[in-house]
Amino acid sequence: MDSAVIENHTGWIDNILRPMLDDELRAIVFNNIRKGPEGKYFNSTFILPVVEDFDYLKEENMYDKIFLPHLEKIYTETGGDDRLVVDTKWGRFGFVTCYDVLFSQLLLEYAKIDNVDALIQIASWRSLAWRDYPGMNVGTDTYYGYLWDTVMPAKSATNQVWIIACNAVGAHGITDAHFWGGSGIWAPSGIKLLQASHTNEELLIIHNVDIKGQRALEQDDFNYAMDFGSIYRPIHGKRAFTRIKG
Repeated sequence: MDSAVIENHTGWIDNILRPMLDDELRAIVFNNIRKGPEGKYFNSTFILPVVEDFDYLKEENMYDKIFLPHLEKIYTETGGDDRLVVDTKWGRFGFVTCYDVLFSQLLLEYAKIDNVDALIQIASWRSLAWRDYPGMNVGTDTYYGYLWDTVMPAKSATNQVWIIACNAVGAHGITDAHFWGGSGIWAPSGIKLLQASHTNEELLIIHNVDIKGQRALEQDDFNYAMDFGSIYRPIHGKRAFTRIKG
């Protein structure tokens, strides 16, 4: 992990990745670890845009994963109250990493306080986990994979935002743990527009996606932001809401 930190790979990023950017490839979003406190690391998402002198290593330009499964807590530090919001001509984007997407309050903040149009999710989401209900003769050994395919449309629909998700696929080179893949894009309606294989690496190229325009169109009948705002009020000075009057 010490050799993998981004601080050791800036030459590759600056000399290999950055020259790929042009009028068509406007930005690259990627994930890596960086040095954290007390010998731990941060699991960070970085943005490399077509912007001259943009410093992708500045903390305000990156997102540190907040919610950590047990194993990750041993090696990495939580981003705490971190979040990253980026305005572009295509829309307003927020960022989450892997496990983060399961936590409704974080996504609610992005959707209702930061008013993002889309969330970009980068993950190493495994496939294998057993859940069994023998009395109903129902069970699965790919529960985590089931969760990925269920959560993405649900979170996009209930927050009325796009979700653009990229997940690892195939077997891990060291542990042989299997990742679910299933990278894709889900509309604010929750409808899946495109999804990659759960077993093989694939390149997804998506055309004719109107991030801001389509989101506005899909707020005709069920405008969750408006309906939420009619019941919940923001608590002054805090990133929270209440239904309690007074």
